[in-house]
Amino acid sequence: MPRKLKALLVDDERLAHKVLHTYLDQIPEIEVVGEALSIAQAVEMIAETKPDIIFLDVQLGDGLGFDLLPKIEAGPAIIFVTAYQEYAIRAFEINALDYLTKPINPDRLKASIQRVVRASGPEEKKSKPGQFLISDQILLKIGNRDRFIKILDITIIIANADYSEVFWAGGNKGLVLRSMKEWEDILPASDFLRVHRSSIVNMHNVLEIKPLKGQEAVLVIDGFPAEIKVSRRVLPKLRGSLKSRPS
Repeated sequence: MPRKLKALLVDDERLAHKVLHTYLDQIPEIEVVGEALSIAQAVEMIAETKPDIIFLDVQLGDGLGFDLLPKIEAGPAIIFVTAYQEYAIRAFEINALDYLTKPINPDRLKASIQRVVRASGPEEKKSKPGQFLISDQILLKIGNRDRFIKILDITIIIANADYSEVFWAGGNKGLVLRSMKEWEDILPASDFLRVHRSSIVNMHNVLEIKPLKGQEAVLVIDGFPAEIKVSRRVLPKLRGSLKSRPS
């Protein structure tokens, strides 16, 4: 029998804990291991209980729920549960698993839990809060539009001053206010590699490594018209990653 997922509730209202606890008690995959009333208390309880899921309110007595995330070292899924709708975009930008508004919809809650159950399988890698898995979607602000894009569909990211140009499946592209370092921090390192200071590639889309004179090379990327230069120091790592990639 698979182990239950440990859940921590973080909300500054005891009634909210009681309501959510009642719903979670009806979901057999979940065990509530603690209830925190503040960010400070949550930090202590996370270190003590090591939860798989944190149900997090946005507005707490000692700050916003977002302020908790930099204090977490590794791995729990974040599900916001709040009465405020206006923070939803920010929540998805930091890769929250879900954003539930009060009063809670039990079916939506169960669907969120099932996502955590699937992501906790042995084939999935754990990620830090704010870091994506290849199976996730990312919310990007492109021009005046907010777009959900599958991480797997991203082909290549090219630096453009303080911005970056993102290319994804279907010949789509968009300019995003995000640095290459920020992309490195949030993309799954097992699937994406910064092959040059100006480019990050999805290794699932690499069709060919074409050697040039000396120790230099370029990449042929599926769905991208231009060849991409590879830094010499990155080339051994790239070859090793592609060799170990599942066919």
